Amino acid sequence: MTSNDYMMGRCHVYAVALHRLFEWPLVAVTGVHEGRLSVFHVAAIKTPDTAVDARGEMPVEDLTDEQLAHDGSVTWLVPLAGEGDVWRMSVASDGYLNPMTEDDIEEAMEAAASVWEAREALERAFATERPWFDDEKLGRTDLPDLRRSATAGPVFPEPPSP
Repeated sequence: MTSNDYMMGRCHVYAVALHRLFEWPLVAVTGVHEGRLSVFHVAAIKTPDTAVDARGEMPVEDLTDEQLAHDGSVTWLVPLAGEGDVWRMSVASDGYLNPMTEDDIEEAMEAAASVWEAREALERAFATERPWFDDEKLGRTDLPDLRRSATAGPVFPEPPSP
């Protein structure tokens, strides 16, 4: 599956995978659609201000703002007690979420683990010096230093003066 698959009816599978891998709490984006209570999305909460789904990290408030922008639905966040809530919503007769299996979750865990391992490796690589890569020897002295410091994030050059 691709990250797009996990955003089109399988978001809850990816969220449960993140919950199992990192023990992040889960949240459902709920609202009323066609006159009935609906679950629009399920995501993991990495920090009180940061949600994570198959697209990556985002501010928690983006979860509700996104649905409003998409179809005008007013939504709210409902903290879930754990993956048991997701399982109940995926087998309920009202069909809040598509059914899922343990195999689905294991596949999502493999996908999520590889994404987060690669991300952490990139962050480590760009947070340190790169002795193997010398811009000056390559004649590239005009390029900005885009390495990340561990505390300040990416370093961007000042824009040129007009």
